[in-house]
Amino acid sequence: MRFFTKTDFLHAVGAMLEYVDLSDKHLLGTLSGIKRRARARAMIEFAKALQPPPPDTTITSTRTVLRELFGGRAISNNDLQRHFATPGRKADDRVDAVALRAWLDTHRVRLETDAARLLLDLDTEWRLFTEAAALDAGQRRRKESKARTR
Repeated sequence: MRFFTKTDFLHAVGAMLEYVDLSDKHLLGTLSGIKRRARARAMIEFAKALQPPPPDTTITSTRTVLRELFGGRAISNNDLQRHFATPGRKADDRVDAVALRAWLDTHRVRLETDAARLLLDLDTEWRLFTEAAALDAGQRRRKESKARTR
């Protein structure tokens, strides 16, 4: 899978085995965290692969681009710090807002289309991911139940 790791899969299966009720808040929280981290990884890769790149790649400019393209689904400040931190305490003061706005306006249609496709791909893969995790958890439960009845 493109967005989800093997560790994500193991965590999802483990949570599904531990919390049988699908409406359990712990299960929903675990699954929500897995999806949030996958979405953050996808957005980071999207931002790193922008062609042509924005005029600068400070945290502020990257945050602005991601919020413009993904709305309220932008990634956390911690993830931005981890992947786009620039040296110097006032790195964000160097952002050229006019150049960034001009770059965004020039590439907006293509970027919005790419961003929408990314979110659609992520949602599609999320459905496949949770279905595969549920099937795996069900198979493990059946094996455990057969082992107990012997």
